[in-house]
Amino acid sequence: MKKSKFIELKNRIQKMEKDSMFLLMLHRFVISSLIHLLGVRKYTEIKYRNRIGKKLNLDNPVGFNEKIQWLKLYYFQPYYRKSCDKFLVREYLKEKLGSDIEPPLVFACQDIKEFSLSRITDYPCIIKISNGSGQNLILHHKDEFSEEYILKKLRLMIYEANNSARYSLESQYLPDNPYIVVEKLMLDSNGKLPNDYKLMYINGHLEFIYCSVDRSGLNVRHLYDRNWNRIEGLLLENATEEKYKRYMATPSVPAPKSLEEMIKIGDVLSKDFPLVRLDFYDCDGDLYFGEVTLHHGGGFDRFYPASLDAECGG
Repeated sequence: MKKSKFIELKNRIQKMEKDSMFLLMLHRFVISSLIHLLGVRKYTEIKYRNRIGKKLNLDNPVGFNEKIQWLKLYYFQPYYRKSCDKFLVREYLKEKLGSDIEPPLVFACQDIKEFSLSRITDYPCIIKISNGSGQNLILHHKDEFSEEYILKKLRLMIYEANNSARYSLESQYLPDNPYIVVEKLMLDSNGKLPNDYKLMYINGHLEFIYCSVDRSGLNVRHLYDRNWNRIEGLLLENATEEKYKRYMATPSVPAPKSLEEMIKIGDVLSKDFPLVRLDFYDCDGDLYFGEVTLHHGGGFDRFYPASLDAECGG
């Protein structure tokens, strides 16, 4: 690539990064203003009607999403911040289980000045922000991205995570000094991302298992019960009949080899929460823990058919 073309491309990337930051700041200002003007309850009711399509009943919550909204606004325990932090959860797991079953940790730091590619000794790896939701960066090898690019990306990821923690009203992701966490990227024997098994508990009872299938390929979602029977339904942001038919047309996957152990651990951890999602990975029979999520989808993912919201609401 000619030097002039490289400089032009670099300038475009920098402009896109600045535009992204500006839009995030604008979004944060608008949402913060709405919350301040309306109050958290009214803001949540309006957002719920807009996203789910029906009135939110906070006085007598019945469905899965209504219970999430009530808990998000009115119920909090001090240990939530440790259990939901993608670095501190390791300490929480040791306290509850006697061991850490997270993927191998490469390193973690709170100060971005302490981050350096030279500290990454194991590839492929994934970089996470400990209070983030989807703010991740996968590195397949040490020369994939420059350190300059990664540092800029991390600053944006941290801003996005902190911003999301505020306007989502999920106080377990505050305060604003998260860890940068570098973990070994778990892959199966075929070199693919393993299926993600999300166990949904209400009052210690396993209601259903939300499975992210073939994340490196089809990337679809299935629902299963405790005995690994397929549930005819879909839980997804903006779930539609078309998506439901497409996802249901994909074949069921075998139960993971570690399902029994997965549920055993889930039964123990779920006792600390009235409603919780516990994420696991099975890499060819080896079990790893993903994260603790208190409010799946922020309480705004849709079920299809809609009747499943009440059925899965415990």
